[in-house]
Amino acid sequence: KLAGVIIDSASDMLQNWEDQTKDAATAEIDVEKDLVRATANVIAKITFGQSYQQVKEVFEEMSSVQSVLFRNQRLVGVPFGNLFNPKQSTRIQRLGKDIDRRILSVIETPRAGGHSLYDDLLGLLQQDQKRAAGDSRHGKELSEQDLVDECKTFIFGGHETTALALTWTLFLLALHPEWQQSLREEVMEVTGGQPIDANVIPHLQK
Repeated sequence: KLAGVIIDSASDMLQNWEDQTKDAATAEIDVEKDLVRATANVIAKITFGQSYQQVKEVFEEMSSVQSVLFRNQRLVGVPFGNLFNPKQSTRIQRLGKDIDRRILSVIETPRAGGHSLYDDLLGLLQQDQKRAAGDSRHGKELSEQDLVDECKTFIFGGHETTALALTWTLFLLALHPEWQQSLREEVMEVTGGQPIDANVIPHLQK
């Protein structure tokens, strides 16, 4: 199922590119922006079982935190570095609280409806939380803050990092048309021209 989420998001992005270019001799596409949106949609669905639009504010505030941190990254890890820029530290703390509040709201939404979606990562964590609550041998029960922190890890680890890697991959493929042709030939050989699914991915070697 997870592979299907990735394939669907990639297909939607490619269809959007086709729509932008089919009636024009030339068209300018912001590849990085679209890849960030596509990977955000994947992470949103895999983590929360919702689309990017439904949890858009969470991603936007996480990006704001990253921007603030990287703006003065020379102070990251410096003892008492927060004292050198108190305004930045205050803003990061405020954004952090806003992010926690929004994620907690997403976490509580399925509970309010009396159900939980165990086919997404959040649902699996909630399932594990219930098991721990009912059986001490299962380990320490996850707190609400633990759930929030896990969700933030999923977003930070799998969102813009993946989009950046894909952007550079496409850039290199654009510089080397022979690589593109080689990949196309392999895909056509393995899939027979059919859509890619999870079953054919292990057979793609290049």
